[in-house]
Amino acid sequence: LCGEVKRPVAPIEKAGRFYRNDTDVLSLSSEEHNTILSSLDEFELREWEIRNVVYQSVSESTLYSIKTKPTTHEMWVALCALFEKKGDVTQTSLLSTLSSMRVAEDGDIRQHVSRMFNVVDSLAAMGHPVPEGMFVAYLKQSLPETYQMIAINVSASVSAVGQTLTVNGLLKPIYEEYDSRAAIKRAKVEADNAAMIASARSAVSPYKGKSQNGSSSSKGGSESSRKEDLVCDNCKKKG
Repeated sequence: LCGEVKRPVAPIEKAGRFYRNDTDVLSLSSEEHNTILSSLDEFELREWEIRNVVYQSVSESTLYSIKTKPTTHEMWVALCALFEKKGDVTQTSLLSTLSSMRVAEDGDIRQHVSRMFNVVDSLAAMGHPVPEGMFVAYLKQSLPETYQMIAINVSASVSAVGQTLTVNGLLKPIYEEYDSRAAIKRAKVEADNAAMIASARSAVSPYKGKSQNGSSSSKGGSESSRKEDLVCDNCKKKG
């Protein structure tokens, strides 16, 4: 959206060979050609995803004003200018915030979703409610990579029965997975703490085997002392 990522330049074909531009003398290798084509495909896919989110986010009249822009960056610039002209700068800022929100792999999923709901509530309070389908799209793209497959599976399951994925339908399995991981993490921390406590208790004390005055108090020493005090009934000798 900021225009920092430029569209890759498509290779130019001349006499059955491909070149980066008209001035290049050396043709591209097969690997170089495929790399450029892959970059183009990825760029187009990202452009389509962003356009899809924006198209679901604006009214028909607004869409008519921006959909002819050749790139998402130009479309976004036009959208921002349009809303600024209407005096809806805050709304544009909130939409931008909502679309850019992300949560890290080890982040708090519930807290993250709560913040997204706060932004949606703010937009609704301004008279610009976020459509549920658009919010679902924002939630999907904000999730960590390890949660993406859950979102894909639940979307496929809902589509297979001809239904539309709702916010609650998406969040239910996401919350279940997050809570499960959090429980495992807590159990591991508790087990580690218990092991540390047990290890500390089993450590040998520097005072073990000593009496209060510092002398040895072993069992063998005491028995030996008592044996020396005994007197034989036959020979009348000690020991």
